[in-house]
Amino acid sequence: MVRLRWDRRRFGRVPVDLQARFRILRPKESYNALALRGKLLDVSKSGARVAVANLLQADYQQILRNPQLRYISIRCMFPNVQSETRLFGTIVHFDYHGEDVDPACHMGISFGEMEAQDRLHLNEFLQHIQS
Repeated sequence: MVRLRWDRRRFGRVPVDLQARFRILRPKESYNALALRGKLLDVSKSGARVAVANLLQADYQQILRNPQLRYISIRCMFPNVQSETRLFGTIVHFDYHGEDVDPACHMGISFGEMEAQDRLHLNEFLQHIQS
């Protein structure tokens, strides 16, 4: 049984260590997404904490200054699911360490609307890991 962390959250967070790929939408650049790699560190029904390995300081500053650049997609494989899951959300917290540090940045993500199948994958994973 995994112990949930509640803090001040509506849903408890489950600690995980899952490789993931991230894409941050950049609308002013013809919607060319910033592709990043890293890990999910914890996840709940409403959000996640992630560690990003390759975020450059210039990109971090651009995201920090422009709230339109806070939309993120996360692609990962949950252990009990046979296909890749795609989660969508908004970056709500940054803890930037520097581009020469691994991980370069920790981010807090608040999930938004996502495909029904991906929401099902997330819920199945959370049930699986908590049992």
